[in-house]
Amino acid sequence: MIDKDYQIATKLVRGGHNRSENRETSEALYMTSGFVYDSAEQAAAAFRDEIDTFVYSRYGNPTVKMFEQRLALLEGAEACRATGTGMAAVFGALACQLKSGDRVVASRALFGACHAILTKILPKWGVKTELIDGTDLAAWQAALATPAKLVFLESPSNPVLELVDIAAVCDLAHDAGALVLVDNVFASPLYQKPLELGLISLFIQPPNILTVRVGCLVVRFLARPALSKMCFYLFTVKPALPLAPLMLG
Repeated sequence: MIDKDYQIATKLVRGGHNRSENRETSEALYMTSGFVYDSAEQAAAAFRDEIDTFVYSRYGNPTVKMFEQRLALLEGAEACRATGTGMAAVFGALACQLKSGDRVVASRALFGACHAILTKILPKWGVKTELIDGTDLAAWQAALATPAKLVFLESPSNPVLELVDIAAVCDLAHDAGALVLVDNVFASPLYQKPLELGLISLFIQPPNILTVRVGCLVVRFLARPALSKMCFYLFTVKPALPLAPLMLG
């Protein structure tokens, strides 16, 4: 991992880069589902998560790991998990936080598929969503007067480019005991870093500026290790649609 204080152009090129013994100039594509071990004992330890090594490409892959480390570096995040689509990142991040009886407060200016998850899919699980004018801080304050598990917003929103005061909403949400999810699809980490705008517990970025086929979740969870582990565990199972190396080729 390169120094976090390097300029953005250096991070874009060298972040997470880990050359193999073949000394390739570009990131290698590891087109494999599994990995080999020196012994049965080592394999057993790997599958018990007792040693830090790759086990199965749905859980982790050298190519994808380079991408994840690069995005985490760009965001100033502790960790990143890549998915095959932006909506997989959105759905996975919501699903790992919510359960029946929970409540979400969200800006009504959302990407259509995000709106559908909140208003059509999550209600089937007993999760309620209140949509408000995201530009109105008084509306956020009023909505958060009722207990909520999660706040979800886009800024700039897709496609109407509505702007939300992320830092102010984070303050209101955390005062109310709610986590915050931000979809940064338009601004990208090149122009906006929500993790620097407040104590954001969870941040979503389907980075369409890189490719419309990729999404990722980046997190800052020092105070919530169990929550981080839960999120990343979900991102290894089918609904989260993990990223394949071929999609980075």
